Amino acid sequence: MLLLVISGILWFAMRRGTPIEVIGELPTKDVAEIKSLVHRKMRQQIFSGFSWSSIKRLPSAIREYSTYEIVRIKVYPDKHVWVFVRRGSKKQMLLNGRYDLEKGTNGWQMVPERYDDIGIF
Repeated sequence: MLLLVISGILWFAMRRGTPIEVIGELPTKDVAEIKSLVHRKMRQQIFSGFSWSSIKRLPSAIREYSTYEIVRIKVYPDKHVWVFVRRGSKKQMLLNGRYDLEKGTNGWQMVPERYDDIGIF
């Protein structure tokens, strides 16, 4: 039951509908797939495991996760994109991270060697 409540809170927190600036041509289906991958990666970073310490940290982790949002997707001609993420208020336009994805035969995938962890860059 607790997991259901937490899942609902996360779903509503991340679906608040801030428009994403797409620089370049990218189909709507690709934008949705990219958003899903980036949100999954952010969840993995913030909810790293199910140890007792991570369970105790769950309320603050949910609050932290809900402050991140995708603000921009930059499309490059060689089938890769940079996804820019910010944390904080809408007035604060400080970008806090960048994810690099490329489109392969199985859809969009993270590019680990070009991945920038969330943090000031």
